[in-house]
Amino acid sequence: MTVKDMVGNDAPFGESTCIGAKEENSDVIKRQLSHQRPDVAGIISELQRAAPTVSADTHHMENKALIAQVAALRSEMLQDAPLTNERLSLTSLIPEDGHPNVSVYNDELRGLGSPTWLNTVWMWSECYMYRCVLFTPLRSSIHADYPPDQRRLVALFRNTRHWGDFDPFHTQKVMALRSSRMAVMEHVTHFDQLTRGVAHSDFDAQRQGFSAVCKRSLWGNATDLSLLPNISHGEIQQLQKAGGNKDRDGFILVNHLSAAFDRLALAKRLNKPHRRVVIVLDNAGFELLVDILLGAFLIECGLATTVEFHPKDCPWFVSDVIVADVHDLLEELANPDHLFSNVDPRRAQDCATSPQKMALSRLSPRLANMFNDGSLVIRTDPFWTTGGSYWTMNRVAPHLFANLAEADLVIFKGDMNYRKLTGDAMWPTATPFPEAIGPLAKHGLCALALRTCKSDVVVGLAPGQEDVLQQNVLAQGSSSGRSWAWDGKYALAQLSLGRKGGSLDVNVRWT
Repeated sequence: MTVKDMVGNDAPFGESTCIGAKEENSDVIKRQLSHQRPDVAGIISELQRAAPTVSADTHHMENKALIAQVAALRSEMLQDAPLTNERLSLTSLIPEDGHPNVSVYNDELRGLGSPTWLNTVWMWSECYMYRCVLFTPLRSSIHADYPPDQRRLVALFRNTRHWGDFDPFHTQKVMALRSSRMAVMEHVTHFDQLTRGVAHSDFDAQRQGFSAVCKRSLWGNATDLSLLPNISHGEIQQLQKAGGNKDRDGFILVNHLSAAFDRLALAKRLNKPHRRVVIVLDNAGFELLVDILLGAFLIECGLATTVEFHPKDCPWFVSDVIVADVHDLLEELANPDHLFSNVDPRRAQDCATSPQKMALSRLSPRLANMFNDGSLVIRTDPFWTTGGSYWTMNRVAPHLFANLAEADLVIFKGDMNYRKLTGDAMWPTATPFPEAIGPLAKHGLCALALRTCKSDVVVGLAPGQEDVLQQNVLAQGSSSGRSWAWDGKYALAQLSLGRKGGSLDVNVRWT
C-alpha cells in the first residue's frame, strides 16, 4: 500500500510504501508484536488489580466483562484474526458514539480491503487497537447494550457505566515518573539555573539555552513505555541523563535547532505581539516534565508569548499524555513528598539535595502562574487519536490545521508523531524532511520534529550517512544493519519552515 492509497489526493510527493505486514522484514513484525502484546496483557493486569477496589455489583460485573473482552482481543491478535466479522454486516465499523473521529476511522477501514491484525498498515492497526477497540473518550456514563458478537467492535471502556474514565496505564505512568525522581530533580535544577536573567540575556546565550532545553526534551523521548516494555530502572536513568550530556550530540543525526531558534528569534526581533508555539506531546511522566520546561523556557526568554500543549483525548499507546497526566505532574511537583515516597532517607543518592529542593520550590509556583495567566495552555483535538497520516489534517481537521499553520512553530514530539508526519512510509533516508511531510510543508506549517529513532521511518539524512550508520552498528555486533533506526540510540531534530518560512538560512542578530 502506498502513501497515496492511504491518504488519497493528499499525497502529492510520490508513491512511497506504507509500512505493513507485507513488508518482508521479520524485524518489523517482531517489534510490532512485542509492542502490542504487552500493552494488551498490561491492560488485563491493571483491570485485575483494580477489581478489589470497587464495591458495587455492576462495577464487578463490568470489570469481569472487560477482562474477558480484552483477553479475547489479545487472542485474536495472536492468531492474526480478521478485523472484520463476516457473520455480521459491517461489524468492523465503529458504531457512532458521538465522537467526531468515528467517521474518519470508518472511511479508512472501508478502504483497507480485508485486513487482519498482522496484514494491514501497521500504524493504522496500532491506532485501531487503542482508539477503536479499547477506548473512547468523554461521557463515560453512556452505556450501549450491543450484542455479544459486537462487543469487541465497539469501544469497550466507553460502553460501560463505571469504567469509562478508567486509565489502565495510569499506575505505570505514575511509577515511571517517581522512579525518575533524581533525573527530575537534576533537570529542575538545570532549568532553575538556566532561566536566571534569561529574559535579559544576549542573543547567543538565548540560543545556547534554547538548544539545551530542546536537547533535554529530545532525549526525554528515549523512555517510551509502549516501545520499551521490559526496560530496567537503571536503563531508564541512563537514558534520562542523556539530555544533559554533550557526548550525545554526535548521536543527533540531523540537528536543525539553531534554525528553529532563528525562526522564533526573528518574530521576537520584529516585535510580533503574539508569538505562539505549539508542542504536540508524546509521553507522560519524565518526558512531559522536560516538554513543559521547554515551553516555560520559551515564555521566560520571550521567544513565545503563548505555548500550547496538545495531549491526547483518551488513553493512548500506554504512556501518551492525556489531560489528567498534566494535572498529575503539576501535583507531584507541588508536593515533592509524593515523588520521594518510599525512599530510604539513609540512601543519600536517592534523596534530593537542599539546592534541588529549593529549585523545585521555585518551579512549582512559576508553572502554576504560567498556566493560570494563559501563557501555557492545554488543548486537545480528536484528530490526534485518528489512525491515519497527518497528511490528511487539512482535509479531515481543517480547524486544527489552520490553528497550527498560524503558529510560529509547531514541535512534534516522539516516534508516532514522526511516523504520522511522514505517512509512515519507507522513504529513502536522503528524502528531504519537507518533502516527506507532504502537504504540511506545502501549505506553510512550520514544523520541528524532536524524535529518538525507534521505528523504521527515517528521512533527511545526508547522502551516504545511512551506509556509515549501517557499517557502525554491524561492527558493534548488531544482527541488523538497520538497527540504528529503531534502537533509540540516535535522534533527529528536523525543521521544515514551509513555504511561508522560506529556506533554513535565517540569520538574526539583535540590534
